[in-house]
Amino acid sequence: MHDDSHWESRLSAERTARIRAEEHAAAVEAELDAVRAANRAKSVFLASASRELRSPMNVVVGTASLLGMTDLDDEQREAVETIDRSASALIHIIDQILDLSRVESDGGGLQRDPFDAVDAAALVCHLLGQQVAERSTELVFTAQPDLEPMRVGDELGFRHVVT
Repeated sequence: MHDDSHWESRLSAERTARIRAEEHAAAVEAELDAVRAANRAKSVFLASASRELRSPMNVVVGTASLLGMTDLDDEQREAVETIDRSASALIHIIDQILDLSRVESDGGGLQRDPFDAVDAAALVCHLLGQQVAERSTELVFTAQPDLEPMRVGDELGFRHVVT
């Protein structure tokens, strides 16, 4: 009888240990799921914020470039150049954040949203206009009249390619 209670006690202890191990494994898995979900949410937020920041920064660069084409004294020209350099640096940082967040959120996949390709290309040309003018070059943008402007894809990626 002594042996039976010993084995029962040992089996009970093993069952208890196995149950605790399974509960611990389930808790660890739940924590990992929560961390993965939080990481995905962070990546989606960063991608969205980066896209939202990039467009106005491009406008700042374009506007500073246009301002630089006007008659400015040396101090004003230096201020415009500082704005342009700083905004360009910020765009570079934003692009890096966007690239990283894309990789983290969806493995680097492209967006699949509707956008107007003609408007996107025209915006890039407008923003690059000053840089091109400084090189005594002309940038001309024309779209084929029969081109369907609406596309489904990654507008930001499209603009990067056009740039």
